[in-house]
Amino acid sequence: ASGEIKPHTYINIGATGAGRTEIFVQEGDRVKKGQLLAKVETVQPEADVNAQRAAIRTAQSDLIAATAAIKSMDENLRTVTASLDRAKAERERARLNFERARQLFTDQLISRQEFDARKAEHDTISSQFQEQWVAQKQAADQLRDALTALNTKIEEVSRKKNLIIARQKRAEAQKKIADTM
Repeated sequence: ASGEIKPHTYINIGATGAGRTEIFVQEGDRVKKGQLLAKVETVQPEADVNAQRAAIRTAQSDLIAATAAIKSMDENLRTVTASLDRAKAERERARLNFERARQLFTDQLISRQEFDARKAEHDTISSQFQEQWVAQKQAADQLRDALTALNTKIEEVSRKKNLIIARQKRAEAQKKIADTM
């Protein structure tokens, strides 16, 4: 007698990830519930996770460098601000000297040469104050821009870290699926 034996249930088995496949059973073999049928090595997802980890380490190094740069810029801003405060005091002193000289010149108690010297000193110190004010504004703007860039970098690292965690969980799930096949 000849015939054909057909199973009660057909099951389609497929892999959800790419990788090298190792098959432990042949067509027609009897299998038991829970028996490992095949294994797919999930190299690519693990490589993706490792690449993402490296990217996070790089971004963290960038954060450390950016933080150091911000500290340097903050110190520069403090120095420039102190110079601006000194220049402001000098400008006020020069203004008072010039006002006195103007009154003394009007009362004809000092020469034109002395008056011109005090005016020149006032003008020079006022220009120096203006330069310090511009330098302080530039330093503050640079620090503000650097802080904005650092905050953006922190958000980027946080997103990458969340992404790596999700990809790692996916890789672990794919590995479990492959191990149970």
